[in-house]
Amino acid sequence: DPRGYATRTVTLLRKPGPPGKTTGVGILLAKDPELSHFTVHDLQPDGPAALCKKIKLDDVLLAVDGVSVKHRAPEEVIEMLQGVPETLCQLTLLSDSFSNLNHSPLQEQAVLVVRR
Repeated sequence: DPRGYATRTVTLLRKPGPPGKTTGVGILLAKDPELSHFTVHDLQPDGPAALCKKIKLDDVLLAVDGVSVKHRAPEEVIEMLQGVPETLCQLTLLSDSFSNLNHSPLQEQAVLVVRR
C-alpha cells in the first residue's frame, strides 16, 4: 500500500503518428504479481517519458489520467496509455523508494511495451 509515500503527476504529450492510429509515451512497464502494481522497467530513449526527465526506472505507476491501474491487466494499462497522437496523457507515479522494497526482475510476470 503506497500510503505515506509522496506521489507526483507528470503530463506527457503522446508521440506523433499517422491519423487513425494510436501512440504511447515510450514506457516499458513490469507488473509485480504479488503487489499488483506496475513499475517503470525501461524508457524508450526518444520517447516522451524519457525526454521529460521526470520519470525514473522503478517508479510505480499508480494512475493514468486519474484512473487507477492497480489490479488491471497489462492489456488494459496499454490501452490507457495509448491514445490519439500528440494528445496529453497524465501519469500519477510513486517514488522508487517504495517499489524497491518488493520488486525484483524475478517477480515480473508481464513486461509490456506501451508504444507500438
